[in-house]
Amino acid sequence: MKTQTLNEKLRRLILDRLVTSRFGDRQKELRKSFESLGDAVYDSVYPKAILRSMEKLPNGFFERSDHFRVSFGGDVHDVPMSKERPMAVKHLGYAVVAQFSSDHHLTEMYDNVLDDKRTLEQEIAAARAKARGLIWYSYTVRQLLERWPECAPFVQDLIASDTSTALAIPMTDLNRTFGLPRKD
Repeated sequence: MKTQTLNEKLRRLILDRLVTSRFGDRQKELRKSFESLGDAVYDSVYPKAILRSMEKLPNGFFERSDHFRVSFGGDVHDVPMSKERPMAVKHLGYAVVAQFSSDHHLTEMYDNVLDDKRTLEQEIAAARAKARGLIWYSYTVRQLLERWPECAPFVQDLIASDTSTALAIPMTDLNRTFGLPRKD
């Protein structure tokens, strides 16, 4: 088994794989929570009666977007939705689509989702810090595996194989192709 030198890119890749393995499901849940919030805001801004009127207009009459800007208790945030939806031109770009007071139920929902996001970000930062020292202390994949064998599933494909990846073209053919003289 040959060993692969760990450069900055590979170290970050390993760390990202570890984080995704540990926190990926929670990150997806958090994204869904933000999208549910966005869908609830959209339903608040565009009630069913307005949506029915919008559907009567020709296809393509409204621009579509999968996010918009909303003010929750005075703080403006970009909020994603679960899918692209038709929106009035005045609600596209950097325009604030809706403003909700700090005691509005959607602001409370936003605050809860934001708290979950901050908690998850702190946990990820702490996990990254713990693993970073060991990963950056190792100079090769082999060293990393010797020090931390449990991380093998995240680095196995980074181990160079013993088989050569050199082209199987005779040098004489290659030299002839490019008109190079043969060196003895």
